[in-house]
Amino acid sequence: MQSPCDPPKFDEQDWSQFDFSRWHLDGVQLDATAAAIADLTQQLFQSDEWTGNFRTTLPEFQKQALSYYQEGLKELQEEKTVTAREFDDRLAAARQQSASLLRVNEAAAAPLVFQAVPGAYHVVVKVTDAGGLLGLPGMTAQLMDPRTPEVPLVQAVTDAAGNAVLAVTAETAKEMNTLHAALRVVDLNGKVLQKIAGATCIRLNQTETKVVPLADAPEIASNKTAALAERSRREAYAQRVNAKVDLLQQERDDRLRELDCKLQQNQAIIDSIQSPTGTTGAAGQPAASAQPAPPVAETPPVTPPATGTQPPGKAKTPTATRAMDAPPEKKEPPRRPQKRKEGK
Repeated sequence: MQSPCDPPKFDEQDWSQFDFSRWHLDGVQLDATAAAIADLTQQLFQSDEWTGNFRTTLPEFQKQALSYYQEGLKELQEEKTVTAREFDDRLAAARQQSASLLRVNEAAAAPLVFQAVPGAYHVVVKVTDAGGLLGLPGMTAQLMDPRTPEVPLVQAVTDAAGNAVLAVTAETAKEMNTLHAALRVVDLNGKVLQKIAGATCIRLNQTETKVVPLADAPEIASNKTAALAERSRREAYAQRVNAKVDLLQQERDDRLRELDCKLQQNQAIIDSIQSPTGTTGAAGQPAASAQPAPPVAETPPVTPPATGTQPPGKAKTPTATRAMDAPPEKKEPPRRPQKRKEGK
């Protein structure tokens, strides 16, 4: 399997008929100026002067190229370190946000935690649906006066999570200390939906928590709809935050994988430059494999004797003979003998 860091591979059959030793300008329509420039350029690159001068600069070129890629390797390593640190910071912030949101969602399903206040008395009321999992907003919770049971002593409207805090001042708490008070929940029109007699006992420096579930009824339909919408909003927000964490993690992995590929390719180039089997030797001289192949001497054609006879002592080469012999003469097909006509 091909590594994602490797360059793309091409089908060898696509290039099997391509001759890289030629310019392949045949068939290209060039004007006189372009044709002259192409011809001069081809002659320049094929000249011995160009080849010799270029080879003399190979050691210095190799040194500069090695320094360039080594410096690039250091920059890539620093970039990878900085990139990883930046993504880690962003991921930590996103995970913290997700954890905070999870705690908020868990707290929304539970009664509010309220610390006791010295010199006062508080009742935390959570109004829920019949199942006790959905807090109902917009409900009015009332703590009734023990002296006049039909008159509310304090009241408050539940928030988006269905929580309300009823606070009794220090003076009132001292006056009604140890008295039991009723708790009831009414709708926006003042209709009593739930009433619990003697639900609380007023005491200084104390806090009580009460959960009041309401049976399904048309009076709480709008409150329940609002509660469901609020829960859906929190869940959707939590999903976006979690998706952001996953997206950041994927982006971090992709970016670091890309940098690792660049580091691998850069290191491979450095290794190939420093390799003793490369195009330059240890002393900076071109290796034997880089030397041009000596020209092959052409065999002069053999001229046959004029008489067509073979010189004595030498065997006649069949290939040369076939190449130099004249083409065979075409023979005419034999004519059929005509019958002799006898006279009458």
